[in-house]
Amino acid sequence: MATSLHKEKYEIAAKYHHHQSQDYVYYDIQINITDAKKMPVIAKLKMIDNQASFVEPPPNNHIIKAPNIIELQLKLNRWFSKYGFILKHVCKED
Repeated sequence: MATSLHKEKYEIAAKYHHHQSQDYVYYDIQINITDAKKMPVIAKLKMIDNQASFVEPPPNNHIIKAPNIIELQLKLNRWFSKYGFILKHVCKED
């Protein structure tokens, strides 16, 4: 079992990518960096607000694993774009 080295929580907002849409979804995201060899960076997403009326929103919960933080960002953007959303805001929780 991998040992946790660092944890951070953020709130993120994603907007539906259409010029006439004002649909947003908001997620709490917990990033956990472990001492695992293959995929040490794990992000757990949990939807906290769904203001999407124009389109079907992404799933309420999702887990993304990545070898590093840059790859995590790429996978997160790819996951949102699969549902037609783009990442807009990231706010650190205190």
